[in-house]
Amino acid sequence: MRRGAKLFFTMRSVILLALILAVMIVVLARDGTSQTPDPTPAPPSPTADAPLSAEEAALAVLRENAAAIIAKDLDRYLATLDESAPSYESTADTMRALFDSYDLEVMLEGAEVLEQTDDEIVIRLVQITRKTSAAQTPEPTPAPPSPTAGAPLAPEEAALAVLRENAAAIIAKDLDRYLATLDESAPSYETTADTMRVLFDSYNLDVVLEGAEVLEQTDDEIVIRLVQITRK
Repeated sequence: MRRGAKLFFTMRSVILLALILAVMIVVLARDGTSQTPDPTPAPPSPTADAPLSAEEAALAVLRENAAAIIAKDLDRYLATLDESAPSYESTADTMRALFDSYDLEVMLEGAEVLEQTDDEIVIRLVQITRKTSAAQTPEPTPAPPSPTAGAPLAPEEAALAVLRENAAAIIAKDLDRYLATLDESAPSYETTADTMRVLFDSYNLDVVLEGAEVLEQTDDEIVIRLVQITRK
């Protein structure tokens, strides 16, 4: 799935990136295969009683998923997931921790169907996810070593280095390496670890970072618009 996201970082903290990845895989994965789950009932169609196409149904699930995150409604959120997916329970735990700790704003800016078969639909999704408030802001942890030994990275370079390392760890299915890119003081750190452990056991994932743009930056926070392709 291709997707663009605006994510908050406190240097090495990429917990929301992990969350979003896990969510999208659970939405699209079924029984450890490349199948798409039967979509949950979509909002009423403008044409009464007119069945939704596969494309419309998939987009309706994505919209409902985003609305549930904003509403912090765990039952509504879980209704958009495939309960037979291996990471269903750990994703539920992760979202419970996030809902208890953060208020999130999610906006779907655009969606484009790239591929579609009888069993699968691939959508390029442009989504903005922002943390509007939090119970606590974790202290930033050091960035990974710079390619130039001894030369400290600028905050922008450090954040991008974390994203690249995070993606490489996912491809390598290296949980310890992956967790090293996260902020261990984040409320959902443990549940995210559980989710990714299940995903690594169940899937081979390919992650490509197509582009990243720094939109905002302060002493404590950096906002990046990330375009990333994640595929099973």
